Amino acid sequence: MQIEKVQTGGIPYLNKKIVNDGGVKVVTIKTVPELVDTEYEGKKSQKLQCTCDTQVLDPVSVLWQMNATTQNFLIDLFGKETEKWVGKEVQLAVKQAGSASPAVYPKDCSLEKVIS
Repeated sequence: MQIEKVQTGGIPYLNKKIVNDGGVKVVTIKTVPELVDTEYEGKKSQKLQCTCDTQVLDPVSVLWQMNATTQNFLIDLFGKETEKWVGKEVQLAVKQAGSASPAVYPKDCSLEKVIS
């Protein structure tokens, strides 16, 4: 049997490669952040997710699935009502918390070591 490659696409996820290699330093939140179900290495959880504009990439939009540290930081910054986050700009940096892999965080979010 011969098969064809499956078309992939859609909005890319915001990640450290997009921030470092794509030059994305600021995003603007475009959709109301909502909790989505996720699973990683058998662990199920919920993460806050929204679409953001980068003004740098093509396509310009990225999907941002936030870790708990980022979610808590943005609550402190913008408040608990996520509808009010739409249109807000967030400066980004790739940071590392402890022994975890480097990830995308808001630039002013305190962590131990800033990667870039």
